[in-house]
Amino acid sequence: MAKTIVGTFESAAEAERVASALEDSGIERRHIQVIDSATASGREQQWRGEPESSGGFWSWLFGDVESESGRGFADEESQYYTEGLTRGETLVVVTTADGNAERVRQLMERRGAQDVQAHAAGEARGAQPPSATREGATGAEEVLPVVDEQVRVGKRTVQRGGVRVYTHVTERPVEEHLRLREERIRVERRPVDRPLTGTPAGAFEEQSIEMTESAEEPVVQKQARVVEEVVVGKDVSEREETIRDTTRHTEVEVERAGAGAASGFAALEPEFRQHCTRTSSATGLTYEQCAPAYRYGYELAGDARHGGEWASVEGEARRQWEQRNPGTWSQSRDAIRYAWDRTRGGRARAA
Repeated sequence: MAKTIVGTFESAAEAERVASALEDSGIERRHIQVIDSATASGREQQWRGEPESSGGFWSWLFGDVESESGRGFADEESQYYTEGLTRGETLVVVTTADGNAERVRQLMERRGAQDVQAHAAGEARGAQPPSATREGATGAEEVLPVVDEQVRVGKRTVQRGGVRVYTHVTERPVEEHLRLREERIRVERRPVDRPLTGTPAGAFEEQSIEMTESAEEPVVQKQARVVEEVVVGKDVSEREETIRDTTRHTEVEVERAGAGAASGFAALEPEFRQHCTRTSSATGLTYEQCAPAYRYGYELAGDARHGGEWASVEGEARRQWEQRNPGTWSQSRDAIRYAWDRTRGGRARAA
C-alpha cells in the first residue's frame, strides 16, 4: 500500500528546498509535487476536463486517495488545503511506499513544515482506504510543537584551480670555431748537376714513390643532457575557520488567566527568562545568574522616588547596585533596564 504525505509550507522557496532534500534522500522527483495556488488552479482545470475522474479535486490530485464525495475524505480537509493555498502557502505532496512514509514525514517536519498529514493512496482508482485524520487534534487536546533548529557543520572538497605543466621543443643556432689541418702533396723538379757517387743499387731501375694526402674535417655529435628538473607537487596546509550562524527555537510562553493568574514579579518572570535567553550569547549568563538584576529593576520601577526617565534614575540605581554587587553593573545593566522598562510599562497600562 502506498501513502501520500502532504506538507504545508509558508513559501514556495521553502517547499522547493524540501523537494530537493527529499530527492537527495532517495525519493524520485516524479513522486514529488510542489503545489502553489497557480499550480493548483491549472491542475483543477485539468481535473474538470477528465469526466471519468472519481471523487473530488483533492482526491484526484493526491492520486485518488480518499474521495471528498462519499469515500471518507472529510470536507474540512479539502477546505483546509484550499484555504492554505489562498493564504499563499505551498504544498509538497509525496507519494511513497508505506515503509518510507514516516521518514518523509520526519524530514518535512525538520525542514519547517507547518503541518504534515498522511493519506492512504489506493493502488488504483476507486480504492477505498480509511479516512485521513489531522495530526495533533484529538478532541480534548491541542498539540503545540516546540521546534529547535540544529546546525550541522561539515566539510566538502571543492576545486579551486590548478597548474598545468607541459613541454615543447625549440631550436636555437649554435656556432663553434675550430682549426682544421689539411695536407697537400707538392711535387717539384729541381735542376741539379753533381756527379753520381758510387753506383747505387737500382740507379737505372724503374722506381715509384707514393704519398697520401690527409685532411681534417669537422665532426658534429649531439648528446642530450638533463640540465634542469621541473617537479610538480602539492603542499597541504590546514587552517581553522569559525562558522557563525543563527538557529531558531520555539519559545513557549504560558500566561494564566482568571483567578489563578500570577501577579507581581512572578507575572513578568517568563518575559525576563526569555529576555535572558535572547541575550545569553552576548552576556554568557544563565537566568539564575541574571534573576537578581531583573528583580532589582522590578523593585526600582515600583519605588515612587524613581518616577522619572531612565536617564535621571540610572546614576542612583548604579550606586545602589554597586554597593551590593561591586563591579557587576556593566554586565547587569541591560537586565535591570529591561525589568525597569517592562514593569513601568505594565503599571502605566494598568493605571
